[in-house]
Amino acid sequence: MRTVCVVGIGMSKWGEVWRKSLRQLFVDAAREAIQNAGVDRIDSLYVGCMSSGLFVGQ
Repeated sequence: MRTVCVVGIGMSKWGEVWRKSLRQLFVDAAREAIQNAGVDRIDSLYVGCMSSGLFVGQ
């Protein structure tokens, strides 16, 4: 088993964000996590959402 580390975190803004798409919310969180990591190289990035399907009517 290999060692895995969380080196950065990000979160999109909570509240009424009607002008942003679900994709833009994911991008905002990912950019914040990359900036928060403060590293030169990232092997992988995982983005999750509790109930995105419900929010976009899927």
